Amino acid sequence: MTLDVVCLCADWCGTCRDYRPAFETLTGARPDWRMRWVDVEDFEAVLDELDITTFPMILIVDGNGALCFAGPVSPQPG
Repeated sequence: MTLDVVCLCADWCGTCRDYRPAFETLTGARPDWRMRWVDVEDFEAVLDELDITTFPMILIVDGNGALCFAGPVSPQPG
């Protein structure tokens, strides 16, 4: 199943910086998933309406465009 997995983060966030290598490892492990790392400050105008309360925040969308998950996650690769 193809999934789009987007990690919303901030470059200034230490937790995000620590999590990024693990997230990028998943990119190679699941070629059927389209993984994206998005710094919210690069897309502030577009993402302004989202209620981001903490970082990192993960969005998962299935192949039909349906939102499967949106929320903060603890950076635990396992």
